Order: sequence, then C-alpha cells, then structure tokens
Amino acid sequence: MSSMKEQRSETAGGFEHITGVKYFGHFLLTHLLLDLLKKSSPSRIINAVCLDYNSGRIDFDDLYLTKEEYNPWHSHFVASLEMIMFTREFGKRFKDTGVTANMVQPGHLDTRFGKLLKERYPHAPPVDPVEVGARPMLYCALEKGIERVTGTYFTAECTQRPVAPHALDDEVASRLWDVTKKMVGLK
Repeated sequence: MSSMKEQRSETAGGFEHITGVKYFGHFLLTHLLLDLLKKSSPSRIINAVCLDYNSGRIDFDDLYLTKEEYNPWHSHFVASLEMIMFTREFGKRFKDTGVTANMVQPGHLDTRFGKLLKERYPHAPPVDPVEVGARPMLYCALEKGIERVTGTYFTAECTQRPVAPHALDDEVASRLWDVTKKMVGLK
C-alpha cells in the first residue's frame, strides 16, 4: 500500500491521505461510474479490505482525522472499516440495479505494505505472493452463481464470512454514506 505515510499528509481534496486513497476516492469513483455500471449490467464492484478493520472506529466528529496525534495505522484501520460499511450500504441501496458490490480480504501479500508490516512487526503472518491475493478478487469478479450476491465479505479462501458486529451497524453505515457524499461533493 503505497498510501501508507509516516507523517500526516492530505490529498488534493483535503482528506487525510490514507483514508482519501483507500475510502473517499473509491466512494467517489464508484459514484462517477455508476451510470455506466448500470448500463453495462450485470456489473460487479470488488473492494479490497483488510482484517484490521476490527481496530477501526467511525468518529463523525473527526472524519478528516485531525483531532488525535497522527497514526498511519489508525488511518488504515478506519479506512478499512469505512470501505466495509460503504460496500455493505451499496449492496442495500443498489440491490436490484444489476450492479453488485462485494469486499475481499486478499490476505497478507508480498507488496510494499506487506514488507512494511513485516519490518515493523516481525511476528506478523508470513506474506503470500500477490497472485494468491488475486484469486479472491478474480473469484468475486468472475464466479458464476454469485452474480446477485452483494454487500458481502469474502475471505482470501473465496468463502463468505460475516463481518464483525461493529461493522454491521446499519445506522452508522447509512449516515457515513450520506456524510461522505457531501464531503466528496456529490448531491
């Protein structure tokens, strides 16, 4: 993940860099492509998330992540939780449009982020080749029989799994959706 930075920085849109890249940018891009995705249906959106979302919390008073001392890991955890809530909410709001959205946890991969994780935390799980992480993404994009599955979390082993209880808060997910739309300049 090249968006992991030690010092706080912001995107051109004023978002904290990690959440801007990992969540707000995806939210905006999905909405900008939505008409095309509907015209091209059936269409599938696959969002990569990580297990670390369990450590994330949504603070509506600090979505720009400016109130606490900067911690890139906290930003990473928050962005992962935001992406899970976005994907679940998308699945509800666009259920019968022919466009589905699912999330995939591709595993711990041999990327720059995976190497950073191993450097910082020597006891972190071993990393897998990126090809291993591509498998669940391709599964969600191409597998017959899951065309109508939406808002669902898939593991690196291509199995469906429920998300943690705090990621199932429909009220928070709906509010996050509405607030994010305003933050990225959508009506």
